[in-house]
Amino acid sequence: MNIFAIIGGGLALALPASAIAQTTPTAGPTLVQLAIGNTLTAVYPDGGPTVTFAFKPDGTFTAVFPGGVQGHGDYVADSRYVCWIVKAPLDEPPGRNVRCEANTTDGHTIGQSWTITDSYGDKPTLTIRPGQ
Repeated sequence: MNIFAIIGGGLALALPASAIAQTTPTAGPTLVQLAIGNTLTAVYPDGGPTVTFAFKPDGTFTAVFPGGVQGHGDYVADSRYVCWIVKAPLDEPPGRNVRCEANTTDGHTIGQSWTITDSYGDKPTLTIRPGQ
């Protein structure tokens, strides 16, 4: 079994029941299905950071973090969650290099923007643009 599947599954199980209840899958493609081959941007409110992801079909991703810092890592996803591990940059604060988020688009499509509540309670606006 893939170590990331074990870690991702364990992280998903560690989420509070309220988080699970809020992530009922919607019809249509998942967030990762839409993001693969495209560019996913998360813009945090009130002058917060912007993070850009490029998810690959092989379970890897690249990212651009605030200040133009380049990063990369691995992800696993099912119909409910997408979990990723940032392997670089290595200066991520403890616990911020591993995340699980709801793997739903809530019916949104490529080119649209929508706001989510992430696993830290922050409310970034997501946009998926065509191409990487």
